[in-house]
Amino acid sequence: MKTDIHPVPLGRWRAIRILGALACLEVAGCEGDPHGILVTVTSDLKVPDDIDRLLIRVYDAQGERVMDKTVALAPPADPSTGLSETFGLRPGPHTEGPLTIEVVGKLLNHSLVAQKLRRPVPERGVLSVDLTLSHRCVRHFCPQGETCLIGTCVDQETHLPAVTASPSCDCNAYFPFCLGSRWTYDVYPDTTGPMSSQKSWFISDHHLLDDASCGLKGVPAFLLIVDRGFDSSGKWLAVDQVDGKQRLWWLKEDWVDENLSPSRTICYQPRKLRLDESRVDQGQSWSLPYDREDFRPDGTKQESQPHDDQWQVVSVEQMKATLGQRMSRFPGRYKDADVLCHYRDDGNGGLSER
Repeated sequence: MKTDIHPVPLGRWRAIRILGALACLEVAGCEGDPHGILVTVTSDLKVPDDIDRLLIRVYDAQGERVMDKTVALAPPADPSTGLSETFGLRPGPHTEGPLTIEVVGKLLNHSLVAQKLRRPVPERGVLSVDLTLSHRCVRHFCPQGETCLIGTCVDQETHLPAVTASPSCDCNAYFPFCLGSRWTYDVYPDTTGPMSSQKSWFISDHHLLDDASCGLKGVPAFLLIVDRGFDSSGKWLAVDQVDGKQRLWWLKEDWVDENLSPSRTICYQPRKLRLDESRVDQGQSWSLPYDREDFRPDGTKQESQPHDDQWQVVSVEQMKATLGQRMSRFPGRYKDADVLCHYRDDGNGGLSER
């Protein structure tokens, strides 16, 4: 849908006119008393060093995008005041509420941080809403229906925490999965190449996951996102136990595009193993088949790929023989490590060390 944006003098509202859906607000040529939604966007990110523009999107009650507009940001006269941008939305005769308002902070066309809010369309008067782009939400992925608020995923309508109760962390486990956990590890691309940069992960959410496409109904799951560096997906994983030992399962991935809009979902049917703490006997092997299914945002399946992972518990000596060249660059670093090493062959060859 065609959109226009009209800057107004300082001290008045920035007005956005959506032809056929939203009408201008407090702009010369508008008739009647102003009514609608007044949106104020604030941020602790610096302009233009951290963000230099805002992408403003509005969705109607059916989820159809009725506005998509980019606004260039100018540095505030007083840098200590931080970013504060205000714009108005006024419903037209055919506007159906509630509206979902999304603001994305961008730097050089890269989307870094976003926040959404769902609000009804007022019949009279002005409804004021505030959206905050926090540095703690930079590259912070939240699932559909939620948004990031000061580093936490919250319901986009109430802005209240949307997470379910999370199990407590077991710091003696190979993977201490619980809400708020962060960890960093080294990534070695091959046996001879240089070490890549460190990768850091953060558990941002814990949900009872419902996704009919992935065959999930009320499954407790953690949302795993990259805490440092950019990754355009959020990974949902589940933890269960066998005789008190944990198993880590990969359930699905939610991907977003360059504007942080949902772009696809990858499901692992029934689920894909990441690590099985109950498998510790050297030489023990097992097979776990699954299907990798790729869905568009509208739920249409793009493709399905069958997999049959062959797993084996390997010894520390085998691991050292395989990783010797890489480990030799860090003398003593792994000498006394408590290591459980699983080898996974997915048909293309793959080594998973823990």
